[in-house]
Amino acid sequence: MFCQKCAADTPSGALACPSCGFATASASSTATEGNKLKVACQDAQRSLTQLAQNPVGSLSTVFESLGQSRAMGVGIAFGVLFAFCIAFSLYRLVPNYGESHGFGRFMEFLLVAAVPFIGLAAASFCIQSACRSVGGAAAAAFIAGSALLPFGLVAVLAAILGLANMEVVGVAAFFCCCLSIVMLFVSLTRICAISDRAATISLPVMLLAAAWLSKIMYTAMQ
Repeated sequence: MFCQKCAADTPSGALACPSCGFATASASSTATEGNKLKVACQDAQRSLTQLAQNPVGSLSTVFESLGQSRAMGVGIAFGVLFAFCIAFSLYRLVPNYGESHGFGRFMEFLLVAAVPFIGLAAASFCIQSACRSVGGAAAAAFIAGSALLPFGLVAVLAAILGLANMEVVGVAAFFCCCLSIVMLFVSLTRICAISDRAATISLPVMLLAAAWLSKIMYTAMQ
């Protein structure tokens, strides 16, 4: 059996091409929900590896190799990973004032941690609509999840080092902030096909919109 995208030899029964990751016809037509979840996890793992090696240059390549539906799945997976990292950090660092955190407390932190991803994805989608660019919801989820991942790593670092090493965490946070901004700009220009001039204006507007939407959601949660 050969891959429909790159023509590489693909083992019979494989869910995706081992060369390019493109889903096989059998996976698309007969995969169960469990198999779909497995494919999504494989996509997320493969994409995470590529982004770790080249977080800016490989953004558009990874997105194009996945396609719209699978890119959205990867973006959501990245958002979930980011939320778990933030929730873990809050669980470790936020004082409990004599009360046991417990599972319920962790779920509260997880809900709070999911808000930035939702806000950034929604803002990205609105910017794309305003600029009449390509990408849509899939690009919005992928862009938001990818850009927030560095902050998730910083949150885990803070949870491990503790409050006594906030200087180190601050330096890492500054580095990740700069990286995320560059990733967002490149995503707007290469994935969404927005011009450099429009992206220069759209990026700060998108960040402000994401912060505003997050504030609304946090207010509604109280």
